[in-house]
Amino acid sequence: MSEFVYEPLSEGEFRLLRLQWSTDASGKTVYPAVDGSVECNISTFRLDDCPPFTALSYTWGSEDAHVPLKLNGFVKVIKDNLRCFLLQAQPQSDTDLHSSLKTPSNGPQIQAVKQNAGPSGAPYSRRDANPKILSRQIGYFWVDALCINQNNVLERNAQVSIMRDIYASSKRIIIWLGPEDSCGHGQLALDTYRYYSQRYRRKNSRSKSSPIEIPSNQTETIECLASRDYWFRSWIIQEATTPYVPKEVWCGSRIVALIDVEFVHELLFDWAADRQAMIRPGENKQLDYLKEVTAHRQEHIENADGDNGNLLLKFLLEGRKFKASEPRDKVYAFLGIYSDASQLDGLPFMPDYSMPVPEVYRQATINIIETTQSLSILLHCSSHKEQDTRSWVPDFSSANEHLASLIRSGFRRNHDSASQFSFKEEKQRLVVHGYLLDTVSEAIPPMHDPDFAIPSSQIDDFAATEEFSAWVRAIANLAYQNGPNKKYLDGFTITGALNCIFHLHTLSSAFSDPDHLVGMPYEDVVAGGSAAPDFFSLSIAAFTLHARVTALSAFRTEKGYLAIGDPGVAGGDVVAILHGVARPMILRRSEDSWRIVGPCLVAGIVAGEGLSLPEQTFELR
Repeated sequence: MSEFVYEPLSEGEFRLLRLQWSTDASGKTVYPAVDGSVECNISTFRLDDCPPFTALSYTWGSEDAHVPLKLNGFVKVIKDNLRCFLLQAQPQSDTDLHSSLKTPSNGPQIQAVKQNAGPSGAPYSRRDANPKILSRQIGYFWVDALCINQNNVLERNAQVSIMRDIYASSKRIIIWLGPEDSCGHGQLALDTYRYYSQRYRRKNSRSKSSPIEIPSNQTETIECLASRDYWFRSWIIQEATTPYVPKEVWCGSRIVALIDVEFVHELLFDWAADRQAMIRPGENKQLDYLKEVTAHRQEHIENADGDNGNLLLKFLLEGRKFKASEPRDKVYAFLGIYSDASQLDGLPFMPDYSMPVPEVYRQATINIIETTQSLSILLHCSSHKEQDTRSWVPDFSSANEHLASLIRSGFRRNHDSASQFSFKEEKQRLVVHGYLLDTVSEAIPPMHDPDFAIPSSQIDDFAATEEFSAWVRAIANLAYQNGPNKKYLDGFTITGALNCIFHLHTLSSAFSDPDHLVGMPYEDVVAGGSAAPDFFSLSIAAFTLHARVTALSAFRTEKGYLAIGDPGVAGGDVVAILHGVARPMILRRSEDSWRIVGPCLVAGIVAGEGLSLPEQTFELR
C-alpha cells in the first residue's frame, strides 16, 4: 500500500479526521478491523465553515512512529500512544454524524470566546459535560500529528499559528493521559474522581462536620496519575486551558469530565487546609497550574487590558518547568495564551520552525523588552544554559532553578530608576546604562552542578560528607579570610559563614570588617570548626535555601563585598548596577562589549552605595 501524501492547504484551511468502520467475514460492522488495524478519512475544511469536531490534547511519546494507520486508503505511520487512543475511541454512526452536521458550525465560537460566551451565550459549566458528550464516539476530530504535515515547515508554521483558534472552535477537548498501566491505577483514579464528585456535589456544600474521606490507596492512584508524561508537556498549557470548551479526561477505557477532576482536587485542598496539613493528598501541581491559567485567560478575555509583555515573560518562565522535544515550542506553545490574555487579534510574532533556536529566543526577548519597556528579563539570564543564545537572552529551555533564591529573595530593589536601553547591529546587541560597583577578586565554585538537586530527605546525611565539609570551609574562609587567627576555624564561625550566605539578603553593610559576623546568633555548635553543621538544627529558611545555595557561587570583590550569584562567576568579572534591574548583575568583558554572567546578591549595597559611582554604558552581546 502506498504512503499517504498531503495535499497543500490554502490560507484559513485545516484538516479533520474521521474514524472508519470496518466489516468482519460475516459482513458485520466492527471497529477496529478484525486484524486490529485502524482506518481514518481526512478532509479539508475552512476553520470558519467546518462541522462540529473534537480536538485531542495528548503527548506524542519519545519513540519513533512505527504503527501503520490507513489514511484515505494509504499508509501513514503513527506513534503508539496515538494508536492507543484511536483504539479506545469509536466512529460516529452515520445517523449521529448527520444529526451533528445540522448543528451550527463552531467557527464563530472563536469570536464568542472573546465575548465571554459559549455557543449557548453563557460560560460553560458542568452541564455542558453531560453523559451524551462523555461518549467514545468522536465524529470529526483534530490531531496535530495527522492534521498537520509535520514535514512541511511552511504549513507547520501556518497551522501552529492558528492552533489557539482550532481548540477554541472545537465542541470538546479530550485530554488523553494514555493507556492503562499494568496496575490499573489510571482507571481507578478516574473512577475515584467520578465517584467523589457525584457524592459531594449532591450535598451542594461541604462542611467540616462532613469532610471528604478518601482512602489512602485511592489517593495513591491519583498521585500515580499525576506523574504521567502528559502533565509535563508544554503544549497542554494552551490546549487544556482553552476557555469555555468542555474538556474530558480519558485514561484507558475510563472517561471523566475535567470539571469533576478539578472539583475533587478542590475537596482535597480543603481537606488539607482544614487540618493545616503540609502535604495535600493526591496533589497535582500541574493540574492546579492549568486551572489557574484557564481562569487567567478567561479573566483577561472578559476584562481586556491590552498588550502586556510581562504576561508573555510570565508564561515563558513558568513554561520552563514543562517539557518540549522541540526547543522552539518553549516559546511558540505560549503565544496563543498570551494573545488571549492580551486581547490581540493575532500572535505577537509568527512561529517559524526554520529559524535557529537562539534566534527564536532572541525574538521573544526583544518583543518582551520593547513591549514592557523594562529590563527585568535580564534577571533570568545565566551563564548556565543549554542553548547558545546571546548573553542578554534567557535560555527558555532551561529551568534555571538555581537562580530562584537570587530573584525571589527579600533583597530590596537597588534603585527605582527607569530602564534605559537601546539596540544595535540589527538588535544583536543591547545597550544598557548603570554603575560598575566592583571587580570580583575570588569565587568559590558551586558544590554541585546547578542541574543537580539534593533531595531534602538526604540533606542531613549529605551535610556529614567530606565534600560538603570542604565546601563549607571554603565558604567560611572566603567570608573571614582577613580575620585574625583565621577565625573561620573557631567555634561557631563555620555556621556563621553559612548563615551569612543563606541570609545574605538581610545584611546591609559591606564585609570590610569580618568581625561583623562574630556576634551573630548561631543555632548550632561547631566545635573548633571540625564538624559540619547539622542543618536540621538551623532555621527552616536556611534549610529550605540549602539546596539552592549549594548550586551557586559565593564570591568576594576587591573592595571586600561578600556576594553570592550565578555559578559561572569568576575572578575578573564585574558587579554592575543597571538602571531598571532589581538585582546587581555580574558582567564579563568580551572584546569591545560585555556578556551577562547572571544576577547576584551583594551585601552592603542596599543602602545606595552604588548611586555615588559614575554612570557607565554597557554594550551587551
